[in-house]
Amino acid sequence: MEEDTLTADSTLFPFELTIEQAQNLNKLTAEQWMKHCQNVRSSHPRTEPEINRFLSLPIEEIVRVFRGAVEHLIASSTPPIDPPTPSPTPSTSTSSPSITLPTTDIPLCAIRFTPDLICQYGAYTDRQFLTMAKALQDKPNWKNGPLKNFLAAHPAEVIAASIKQLVQSQLPPS
Repeated sequence: MEEDTLTADSTLFPFELTIEQAQNLNKLTAEQWMKHCQNVRSSHPRTEPEINRFLSLPIEEIVRVFRGAVEHLIASSTPPIDPPTPSPTPSTSTSSPSITLPTTDIPLCAIRFTPDLICQYGAYTDRQFLTMAKALQDKPNWKNGPLKNFLAAHPAEVIAASIKQLVQSQLPPS
C-alpha cells in the first residue's frame, strides 16, 4: 500500500520559511512568483529527495504549492504581542477562546511529515493544529485513498488531535 505523505496538494512543502520570509513572499506579483520559483528551482541544492521531487514538478505546480505554503504559514501564525502585557488575573477575553483538542479515541494520523516539518509543528498550539486540519479538509483535490478517507471521515478537531499526537510522538528528544 502506498503511504500518504503531505505534499504538493497541501499547504506544505519541503522548505522551512520564517514568518518574515513568508510575509515578503506574500507581496509578490504572479510574474515575480514565477521568477522566484524559477530561481529556486535552478539554484537550490537538491540534496534531499523531498526537495528534488518538489523542484522536479512543473514550474506552475511549484508556484502554486509555494504560494499555498506561504499563505498557510501566514494564516497559521499569530502576531506577537509587543510588549507582552502581564495579566494579574486569568483572561476572560471572548475574542479568542482557548482551544483544547480531544485526547482520547484519536485515530492514527494518515499523514506523514518530513523531520523538518515535525520540528516546525512541534511548537504549534492546539489552535494552529486545528487551523491546519481545517485547511487540509478544505483542499478539494486530494488523491483517492487512505488520506482522502481520513480527512473525510473525521471532524477537524479529531484530525488536529491526530496530527498533534503524531508530531509529538516523532519530535526528537530535547
